[in-house]
This record gives sequence, C-alpha cells and structure tokens, in this order.
Amino acid sequence: ATIGFACASGVLELNPFLPLVAVCLLEGIDILARAAGVFREHCVEGITANEDRCRAHVDGAIATVTALVGRIGYQAAERILREAREAGRGVRAVAIDGGHLTAAEFDALVSPEAVCRLGSRPAGAPDGGVQRRAPDGGAR
Repeated sequence: ATIGFACASGVLELNPFLPLVAVCLLEGIDILARAAGVFREHCVEGITANEDRCRAHVDGAIATVTALVGRIGYQAAERILREAREAGRGVRAVAIDGGHLTAAEFDALVSPEAVCRLGSRPAGAPDGGVQRRAPDGGAR
C-alpha cells in the first residue's frame, strides 16, 4: 500500500518519494526471503512422496485421458472418459479392461517422460517405442 501511494503521489518522472519506494520494496523482498526460508525449514524439508498414492491419483485422474489421445484417438479417449465417470472407475482400469491399451502401453503413455514430451513431434521423430494406433483402434 505504501509503495502504491508513494508512486501515485509523484509528479511526472521526478518522484520525491522514490527513496521511500526503494526502502519499502527492499523491506518487502527481505520479508519474503525470510518467509521462504522459514517455509522451507518447517514445511518442505523432510517431505517425501508416497509413490503408491501418487500412482493411484494418476491412474484414477480424469485428466490422464489427455495423454492417451495421441495413441488411441479422440473418440476412444472420450469413450474411456465417459465410462470412467459413469462407472466411478479410474481411467487406467477402463482403458485396459476395454482393450484399448495394455498395462505396459498405458504406463508408457502416462509416464512423466511421455507427458513432458506431449505435443506435436516432427515426422520421423522417435516416440519412445510406443506404437500408435489409428483412430479406429488398428495399428498404424
């Protein structure tokens, strides 16, 4: 609030309150830096991920279906999503039980490496060894 008031009170480019702005800005940066250190010390250090729970969240997440679109096509992904929502099941279970993907294919498509490289790739670029299927479900 002080910085905003001091800036608004200046005239043209000659702001007599510029020293006040600088002091308040540096104070704010110092407070933020100390708060980040306290947060790290009391909240972040020692945290470990529960890998099984994280995997369960990925397997059951509706957003996971977006990673499958390039492999199985939009219509099949939409069917998987609809069935997962209606049945209250995870995307992984529906995709595998429906015969759209094997467990290994699903895991390869939703791996962190695969998700980070989502998007269009130049023709001939390697796709991580995952065979793509045509929209009708057949192999390409």
